[in-house]
Amino acid sequence: GLVENSYIGNVMFDASATAYSFTISEATYTATASVSSGSGTVKFSNGSTSITGKSGASVTYTVTPSTGYKVSSIKVNGTAVTVTNSGATASYTLTMPAKATTVVVTFTKIQYAVSVGTVSNGTVTLSKTGNVDYNTTITVTATPATGYKLNQILVNGTAITGTTFVVKADSVVTATFTKLTYSVSVGTVSNGKVIGVSAGTVTITATSSNGKAASKTIVVNDI
Repeated sequence: GLVENSYIGNVMFDASATAYSFTISEATYTATASVSSGSGTVKFSNGSTSITGKSGASVTYTVTPSTGYKVSSIKVNGTAVTVTNSGATASYTLTMPAKATTVVVTFTKIQYAVSVGTVSNGTVTLSKTGNVDYNTTITVTATPATGYKLNQILVNGTAITGTTFVVKADSVVTATFTKLTYSVSVGTVSNGKVIGVSAGTVTITATSSNGKAASKTIVVNDI
């Protein structure tokens, strides 16, 4: 037995005691979560960005990207974790090691394919094409062919107002053009008459007062 008061570690043992009672607490460790870039959140099952657990405990955290973003990488203590659900909101589980743990998440903007579809009687060009970040503003330039005018610009088949649109999904841009039309009429004529108008062309027959007639056909686009 002990002959005098003794210390083991930071605990003093009384030499006169015959029995001792101990409560030994198992060590706990803290895990913290953070976002390195992009827009979104990462939280543990307690709704916080930090949680405490014992070594070997299962710890769940949920990664939620903001609208227009996706999860591009997750690292636990510097080691990459496989991203699931195509980068959308998902929950992950880690096993708490016997040390402080960090969960670091990176978000990136979702990109969508933007292109020009089939266009007749004119051309369409875009300020950006290919893979374009979500929420990017695209400017459309629609140029009619000679004798035509712009009717409307369409994105995925739906007409837009103005000449810009914001990318929210894969987008195919087209435009429709219509033929220019002109008003043709006969004005005041002296000493004769002018007759004859047909679709697409104007046939002018001029008859003088002495009965002599002359005709000429004019294509509307020439006027």
